[in-house]
Amino acid sequence: RPSGAASAPSRGEQPAGPPLTWSVDSQAWKLGCGHDYVIAKPPDQVPPPPAPQDAAPWAATQNAVHGG
Repeated sequence: RPSGAASAPSRGEQPAGPPLTWSVDSQAWKLGCGHDYVIAKPPDQVPPPPAPQDAAPWAATQNAVHGG
């Protein structure tokens, strides 16, 4: 076995933690402008879209859901 190679835990030994960590930001705007939301309000009652870092609170205050 090469030095530093990972191995399975011995019988009765518990792994130190999860094998990986995954996080998701559903408000991340990969393509900048043009992110679609579905909002049950007339367009004149919807404020302009925010800067990307403010997308989550903006969507929450509008009861918006992702449109695609």
